Amino acid sequence: MEAVLARLEALEQRLAPSSAPSPAVVPPPGGAGEAPVPQPPQGQRLPPTSELLSQAQFESLASEPTMPSSLASKAIGLRSATSLANHGARYGYRPGLCKTGPNGLVAIYTGLGPAQGGGKERRLWIVVSAQRLEQG
Repeated sequence: MEAVLARLEALEQRLAPSSAPSPAVVPPPGGAGEAPVPQPPQGQRLPPTSELLSQAQFESLASEPTMPSSLASKAIGLRSATSLANHGARYGYRPGLCKTGPNGLVAIYTGLGPAQGGGKERRLWIVVSAQRLEQG
C-alpha cells in the first residue's frame, strides 16, 4: 500500500504546474566552454530541431495569413485539431513550432491572437508547403 501511495505522490508532483515558467539552464556535460542547453519546464519536452524554425525562417513567414488550430489542422490533412493541440502542448507552444501533416503541408505556430469576431484569444498557425521551408 505504501508503494502505491509513493507512486501516486510522485505522479502528482510530475503533473503539478511548475512555479518557474522560464526554462532552466543545465550546463552541458562536455565542459565549461560549451553553450548551456535549455531545458523545458517540468512535464514538457524540447522539440526536435527539425520541428522548430530558426528565427530567420520564422520572420520570413510574417506576411503569411494566420488561422486558428481547427482550420490549420484540416489544411495539413489531420482529422481533428486534437493532434495539433497535443503537439503544441507537448512542446510548450513555442513560436516557430512545426507540425507536418500527411499531405506534405506544415503548420507553424505563431502565438496567441484575437478571434475574428472578438472574444477569447486563440492559438494561431501559418500553413505552408514543406518545400517552402526547405528553400529558406
